[in-house]
Amino acid sequence: MMWHIFENNWQDKEFIRQRVYGMNDVMKEVKKWNPAEVERVSGVPEAQVYEATKAMADNRPGTFIWCMGGTQHTIGNNNTRAYCAFQLALGNMG
Repeated sequence: MMWHIFENNWQDKEFIRQRVYGMNDVMKEVKKWNPAEVERVSGVPEAQVYEATKAMADNRPGTFIWCMGGTQHTIGNNNTRAYCAFQLALGNMG
């Protein structure tokens, strides 16, 4: 999803400039996860990922809400960090 945010210039540049440290490092990592790779790994079609991302970008502020699902995986810590980085990219914090 973050690949689409940066590729389509949907990020909140001013929010990132003023309040976010390390987003350039996040962007470097995100570049590795192009739509074809995400679809290969997740099985989710690119069009579906794009539409979900566009909905979040077009309807700000927004948030992710989950109970235990996002955290109860072997990569749960990575999931919660990704949720926060996504929200920082869109300027949905604070």
